[in-house]
Amino acid sequence: EKPLSGNGRGNGEMDMFWSLAGEVGKLFLMMLIGFVVYRLGIITVEESKILSKMMLYIVLPAVVLHSFMVEFTPDKTRGLLLSYAAALGVSLVLVAAVTLLKRPLHLTPVESMSVIYFNTGIAVPIVGAAIGQEWVVYATAMICVHTFLVWTHCKFTLSGERTVSWKKLFLNPNMISMLIGIALFTLQLPVPAVVSGTVEGMADLFGPLSMVVTGILIGSLSWERVRSYRRLPLVVGLRMVACPLAALLLVKALHLAQMAPDGSLILTAALLSVATNSGSTITQMVQVYGGDAEYSSVICAVTSLLSMAALPLFGQMVRIL
Repeated sequence: EKPLSGNGRGNGEMDMFWSLAGEVGKLFLMMLIGFVVYRLGIITVEESKILSKMMLYIVLPAVVLHSFMVEFTPDKTRGLLLSYAAALGVSLVLVAAVTLLKRPLHLTPVESMSVIYFNTGIAVPIVGAAIGQEWVVYATAMICVHTFLVWTHCKFTLSGERTVSWKKLFLNPNMISMLIGIALFTLQLPVPAVVSGTVEGMADLFGPLSMVVTGILIGSLSWERVRSYRRLPLVVGLRMVACPLAALLLVKALHLAQMAPDGSLILTAALLSVATNSGSTITQMVQVYGGDAEYSSVICAVTSLLSMAALPLFGQMVRIL
């Protein structure tokens, strides 16, 4: 196993922790900027929704597409298979576990979806900066898996619908970018420099935009209102503690790190987002389907703050396993 840097495994693990902590610190400052601009009245919550749509329909597809613009090698292919297997396995375990716990814990649809679905995209800039751009392609595995599950399982749960709109699913910009990216990677099609540069430039916006929007959301909350949600600690505990622990146990039980060269780094990239906040996409869907959007926003905001500490710790734990 190659350490990230340094002369031995221990040094590499500590470098990993501090690299992740440093990148999370940058994201925290970006979030603080969003908080300040909201409190100064420069940007309103309604105006921030435009930024959210840009991230969802322009920037995130660019992130996915850019991650596949790498050289094809047998090791890279094996690593991709491992990252997708880990992302799919963890996601299905979380869906199954929360489904089983829903009745005894009296979880509402908003609560259960906020526990299962997290902010997959934020792992991409962290992985790229802290570990290296060549590892970003593994971080997109969870994005692709979640995109499919969000527009099927999550949508069914929040809307009450029971039919799949395959047209809407596969015309989703994130799915389109994933399919194009897979074609570029497997066929090694040449991409003009002006196109790859444009895609890379758009992808680089994800981290800053995401955290500024999160800061605006946090700034808009009434903390008196936050304290009124008595079940919030349960939901936050499930999202930020139980889910990451379940992912770690699965990695350990199946010995996934031994299934590919640099397996622990691949799994760190693929699973880092498990320790992030509840996905903002859930709040948007709750708004569309008439649920408690304020409660969903509160869950997202509180877990965003906690993820600042959880991300480097989780990355370190996956690396050790």
